[in-house]
Amino acid sequence: MSDGGNLRAGGPPPARSPAGRVAARPAPGRPSGARRSPAGAEPSGDLVAEVTAMVRPIAEAVGAQLVDAAALDEGDLPVAWMGRTVLGFRLPGLHGALERLLDTAEREEGAPLAELPREAKQRVVERLDRAGAFTVRRAAEDVADALGVSRFTVYNYLNAIRDRD
Repeated sequence: MSDGGNLRAGGPPPARSPAGRVAARPAPGRPSGARRSPAGAEPSGDLVAEVTAMVRPIAEAVGAQLVDAAALDEGDLPVAWMGRTVLGFRLPGLHGALERLLDTAEREEGAPLAELPREAKQRVVERLDRAGAFTVRRAAEDVADALGVSRFTVYNYLNAIRDRD
């Protein structure tokens, strides 16, 4: 990034806590110690709805399920706002991971994978390889089926990619 990692245009970089996390800044006109809800209170329904609307596209992109804060399990990723856990991400398991990667590739290419020209299929194989898709058993066969090519062709694409790198 040209702005040194600062996601906001202009202004100082975000403050960091001693643990290295980005510290939340108070809303304009709100003292730094002020909170939206009293200590121990559950976040308001409006806040949960707003945060859910903001993070839903991220959850969909990674295949995660959004869960209520009260339903968080071990392994879920909590989403906090103003010091309160509002909801959480439940990441998908490995089951179905290759299908999700193929679906993402098809969305990004804008056409069914089997209908793509050879160069686009090679890009898809390269993207899948970078994502670790070929560590899954039978991945080459499944990718070949999705692309409408032979397993031998997928291995040729992989060899060419790896030889180039």
